[in-house]
Amino acid sequence: MLAAPSLVSLAEKSLANYVLGGGLLPLNNNAAFIRESTAVIVTIVDQNDRAIACGAVSMYSAKQAYCVLGEVAEDYRNCTIWIEEVPTEKKESRVYRVEFGTGPLSKEPTLLHLVDALVESSVGKINLDLNKNLTIDLFEGKEKNSEEFVAQWRDISGFVVSDKFRFEEVLIDRSYLIGLKQVESAIIIENIDKENLLPVLDYDGEVSIYDRTEHVTALLRTPGINGYVALRDGQPCGYALACKNRILLCYAENEEVFK
Repeated sequence: MLAAPSLVSLAEKSLANYVLGGGLLPLNNNAAFIRESTAVIVTIVDQNDRAIACGAVSMYSAKQAYCVLGEVAEDYRNCTIWIEEVPTEKKESRVYRVEFGTGPLSKEPTLLHLVDALVESSVGKINLDLNKNLTIDLFEGKEKNSEEFVAQWRDISGFVVSDKFRFEEVLIDRSYLIGLKQVESAIIIENIDKENLLPVLDYDGEVSIYDRTEHVTALLRTPGINGYVALRDGQPCGYALACKNRILLCYAENEEVFK
């Protein structure tokens, strides 16, 4: 299902797929960031089995999760629909089909159906407002419908949209970044591989309040992503992940390590 053309068409427009250089889904059986073993996946299809909504959640813990993907086809964004779950052998991958009628089925906006299914299959709905959290980053681009997209997540799905963390993509000349490195620095930079992955994950556990072991490991296994670790006296003091010409993240204990 992850390689279905209609699903690929939806996912390729997402912020995550853009950041990962097209490595979000496993096309042609290639390695990708989203796999059924590392994420909870929900797909809503129409009666012709065309994907009209898709979402994926990466779990940090039993009560904390990050929504990597949440897309709805443009012709269904302002629609209220009935859906019914399609039986599947894999509990991590749920599929729902649009149905017509009333009865026991619930008629809701497409996005709300998607979010409800993602929550139910990840952190669960019990005590959701008290001690559970599902986070998503929304992209405010130059497109005319970007504000509408944010409003849908806020007004339809009930997400608390906060500007506490706002990120911007900036373009920096590569030669400028290379020029920051101090020639006589005692910091050693190495590629992240199987031999030093565990110390890198331990370091990430110090800079993040969440256990992101699976998340960081999945990123490193995604085609096109390279990892670099900064070492001082053989111990990690920073690391960075890059995808092609894009820096995905960079952690450093001080300015010298960053440079």
